[in-house]
Amino acid sequence: MPSFFDTSTPIDKNAYRSTVYLGEKDEVLDQWTSSDTARHGSPEEFYTDQVNKLLSVCVSEHNVPFFRQGDKPVPNNLLNGTVMKDINKAAAELHATATGCKKTDYIFGHEARSLGLTLDVSKNTAPLLVCNDTKFASRSPLLNEIRVAGEGTKTGFQYMYNVEQFDDRSRKLLHKILPERKTFESEQVQSHAQSQKNFLDNTRNPAIKEAMRLENEKRKDELSAVGLLNVYKAIQTHNIVQQHGSYDLVGGVPSFDADARMSALFSMEVQNALKKIDKGTLPKQALLYSMYQGQDFSNRAVMPQFSYETKHQMDEKLKKEKNIHLSVAPSVSISR
Repeated sequence: MPSFFDTSTPIDKNAYRSTVYLGEKDEVLDQWTSSDTARHGSPEEFYTDQVNKLLSVCVSEHNVPFFRQGDKPVPNNLLNGTVMKDINKAAAELHATATGCKKTDYIFGHEARSLGLTLDVSKNTAPLLVCNDTKFASRSPLLNEIRVAGEGTKTGFQYMYNVEQFDDRSRKLLHKILPERKTFESEQVQSHAQSQKNFLDNTRNPAIKEAMRLENEKRKDELSAVGLLNVYKAIQTHNIVQQHGSYDLVGGVPSFDADARMSALFSMEVQNALKKIDKGTLPKQALLYSMYQGQDFSNRAVMPQFSYETKHQMDEKLKKEKNIHLSVAPSVSISR
């Protein structure tokens, strides 16, 4: 039996089947419509079911993307280099794994349609529904983060596709029109270095370090009470590693045995939670909530002064200096 971080064992392309209506010929979808609501209910419900199903497939297929994956870049929009945030990031990592894709480069469905891209019907072409700010979004997007409800759209829910889901003709076309990603790569290196500096500055400041400890303990206590402590811990560690590109801040690369134990605990908690959700004894959004809490804490841990507000202020200053004008999304409550 392969371990939960042995990504050399591909997932059966038919293991994950989305319930979204794909049209008669696997057409490229762009955004959530009233027809989707008529078929599937609210987009929020569908999104939750999507993530639960992706988790179920990855766990049952012994291929979870949150272990020994620190070298993988954050899921991003291939066309402009913006990265996914919050629960969309975890959903994209699960989606890439569940659909048999090795990379985490995505594009919006409306972008694919405008470019005339077509899907490879021999592959798993199920799209990923991504959401704009919800209670699982910690703040409005930062400077380099994807805005789901982009200019000209009327919905906070849109479809994205992994680039590997398109056919050869489409991928060749993308390769021709894409500029070299040297800027994106250099920005990632700079981002990793800044994240590491922020984390070290935060943990060396006694007051901030204590605030981090108390916040972490509060979240651990809450999630331990519902049997999802290790889901929280696994996502938190994975996100910190990914934020700065190495395992240095979490004590080095864990041993095979330690990683195997954590992946087994993660799997057990996911399976137990899904059973409780099916029985109605655990809220459907419990897994989403626990993953979000792990991501949110690790995001704050690598921000100046353990604060989104400070990072937003820095971004606003940078936008003014570069004369960048972006619309600011409204603040969103993260209460359950």
